Amino acid sequence: MPVLRSPVLKSGGRLLCQWSGVTYTVEVTDTGFVWNGARDRSLSAIARAIIGAHWSGPRLFGRKGKTLR
Repeated sequence: MPVLRSPVLKSGGRLLCQWSGVTYTVEVTDTGFVWNGARDRSLSAIARAIIGAHWSGPRLFGRKGKTLR
């Protein structure tokens, strides 16, 4: 199956994910991301904080691995 390419994230955008019944919102900035009042350059670091284990941030927030259906 062909893989879709994700568009570039733009400052001011928001990423949403749901984990264990809780919806998490991450804001996109020019220098990275803001979640829970803290800035981070890595979406994967935010994913680790949410899940409590090593996890791909882009995959958790639906930015990677999408296929055409």
